[in-house]
Amino acid sequence: MNRQLLSILTLLFIVAAFPGNAPAASHDHSGHGAGQGSHTAGRAESGKVYTATGVIEAVEPEAGRVTIRHAPVPELKWPAMSMGFAVESPDLLEGLAKGQAVRFDFRAAGGDYVVVDVEKTR
Repeated sequence: MNRQLLSILTLLFIVAAFPGNAPAASHDHSGHGAGQGSHTAGRAESGKVYTATGVIEAVEPEAGRVTIRHAPVPELKWPAMSMGFAVESPDLLEGLAKGQAVRFDFRAAGGDYVVVDVEKTR
Protein backbone atom coordinates (compact mmCIF):
# COMPACT_ATOMS: atom_id res chain seq x y z
CA MET A 1 0.00 0.00 0.00
CA ASN A 2 1.49 3.32 -0.93
CA ARG A 3 2.24 5.94 1.69
CA GLN A 4 -0.32 8.49 0.51
CA LEU A 5 -3.18 5.98 0.62
CA LEU A 6 -2.11 4.82 4.07
CA SER A 7 -2.08 8.45 5.28
CA ILE A 8 -5.57 9.08 3.91
CA LEU A 9 -6.94 5.90 5.49
CA THR A 10 -5.36 6.80 8.83
CA LEU A 11 -6.90 10.29 8.73
CA LEU A 12 -10.32 8.87 7.88
CA PHE A 13 -10.04 6.42 10.78
CA ILE A 14 -9.17 9.23 13.20
CA VAL A 15 -12.07 11.40 12.06
CA ALA A 16 -14.50 8.47 12.25
CA ALA A 17 -13.24 7.36 15.67
CA PHE A 18 -13.37 10.86 17.21
CA PRO A 19 -16.21 12.75 15.49
CA GLY A 20 -16.69 15.16 18.42
CA ASN A 21 -13.19 16.50 17.89
CA ALA A 22 -13.57 17.08 14.18
CA PRO A 23 -14.27 20.67 13.11
CA ALA A 24 -17.80 21.42 11.96
CA ALA A 25 -18.19 21.02 8.24
CA SER A 26 -18.93 24.10 6.22
CA HIS A 27 -20.62 23.62 2.91
CA ASP A 28 -23.42 24.77 0.67
CA HIS A 29 -26.83 23.21 1.29
CA SER A 30 -28.16 24.04 -2.17
CA GLY A 31 -27.76 20.40 -3.20
CA HIS A 32 -29.98 19.25 -0.35
CA GLY A 33 -33.06 20.11 -2.36
CA ALA A 34 -34.60 22.95 -0.38
CA GLY A 35 -38.15 23.51 -1.43
CA GLN A 36 -38.48 20.24 -3.34
CA GLY A 37 -40.68 18.53 -0.75
CA SER A 38 -38.67 15.30 -0.78
CA HIS A 39 -38.47 13.04 2.26
CA THR A 40 -35.06 11.62 1.39
CA ALA A 41 -32.02 12.18 3.60
CA GLY A 42 -30.89 15.78 3.77
CA ARG A 43 -33.85 17.26 1.94
CA ALA A 44 -36.05 19.77 3.69
CA GLU A 45 -39.76 19.62 3.05
CA SER A 46 -40.94 22.96 1.67
CA GLY A 47 -42.83 24.96 4.29
CA LYS A 48 -42.05 22.60 7.18
CA VAL A 49 -40.34 24.28 10.13
CA TYR A 50 -37.21 22.69 11.64
CA THR A 51 -35.51 23.62 14.91
CA ALA A 52 -31.77 23.71 15.60
CA THR A 53 -29.27 25.20 18.00
CA GLY A 54 -26.03 26.93 17.15
CA VAL A 55 -23.68 29.86 17.50
CA ILE A 56 -23.84 33.02 15.39
CA GLU A 57 -20.79 33.43 13.16
CA ALA A 58 -21.88 36.52 11.19
CA VAL A 59 -24.84 38.88 10.99
CA GLU A 60 -25.50 40.70 7.70
CA PRO A 61 -28.50 43.01 8.21
CA GLU A 62 -28.04 44.71 4.81
CA ALA A 63 -28.27 41.32 3.07
CA GLY A 64 -30.95 39.93 5.40
CA ARG A 65 -28.72 36.95 6.24
CA VAL A 66 -27.10 35.29 9.23
CA THR A 67 -24.38 32.64 9.32
CA ILE A 68 -24.82 30.04 12.05
CA ARG A 69 -22.55 27.17 13.10
CA HIS A 70 -25.34 24.77 13.96
CA ALA A 71 -25.52 21.45 15.75
CA PRO A 72 -26.64 18.36 13.81
CA VAL A 73 -30.24 18.45 12.55
CA PRO A 74 -31.24 14.78 12.93
CA GLU A 75 -34.60 15.25 11.22
CA LEU A 76 -32.77 16.26 8.04
CA LYS A 77 -29.75 13.99 8.67
CA TRP A 78 -27.49 17.07 8.53
CA PRO A 79 -24.19 16.99 10.42
CA ALA A 80 -23.00 19.94 12.47
CA MET A 81 -21.79 22.65 10.10
CA SER A 82 -21.64 26.35 9.39
CA MET A 83 -24.08 27.78 6.86
CA GLY A 84 -25.79 30.97 5.83
CA PHE A 85 -29.52 31.50 6.24
CA ALA A 86 -31.84 34.19 4.93
CA VAL A 87 -34.12 35.73 7.57
CA GLU A 88 -37.87 36.06 7.22
CA SER A 89 -37.78 39.51 8.82
CA PRO A 90 -34.85 41.89 9.40
CA ASP A 91 -36.15 42.32 12.98
CA LEU A 92 -34.92 38.77 13.72
CA LEU A 93 -31.32 40.01 13.45
CA GLU A 94 -31.71 42.70 16.11
CA GLY A 95 -29.50 42.04 19.13
CA LEU A 96 -27.66 39.11 17.52
CA ALA A 97 -23.87 39.17 17.49
CA LYS A 98 -20.99 36.89 16.61
CA GLY A 99 -20.49 34.27 19.33
CA GLN A 100 -24.13 34.41 20.51
CA ALA A 101 -25.65 30.98 21.24
CA VAL A 102 -29.13 30.60 19.75
CA ARG A 103 -32.04 28.25 19.22
CA PHE A 104 -33.66 28.92 15.85
CA ASP A 105 -36.48 27.73 13.63
CA PHE A 106 -36.02 27.60 9.86
CA ARG A 107 -37.75 26.34 6.74
CA ALA A 108 -36.89 25.67 3.13
CA ALA A 109 -38.11 28.37 0.75
CA GLY A 110 -37.29 28.82 -2.92
CA GLY A 111 -33.97 26.99 -2.84
CA ASP A 112 -32.79 28.74 0.33
CA TYR A 113 -33.18 28.18 4.06
CA VAL A 114 -34.98 30.94 5.96
CA VAL A 115 -34.84 31.59 9.70
CA VAL A 116 -38.39 32.27 10.90
CA ASP A 117 -37.64 32.60 14.64
CA VAL A 118 -34.50 32.95 16.74
CA GLU A 119 -33.96 33.02 20.50
CA LYS A 120 -30.77 33.77 22.42
CA THR A 121 -29.87 30.90 24.73
CA ARG A 122 -27.20 32.57 26.89
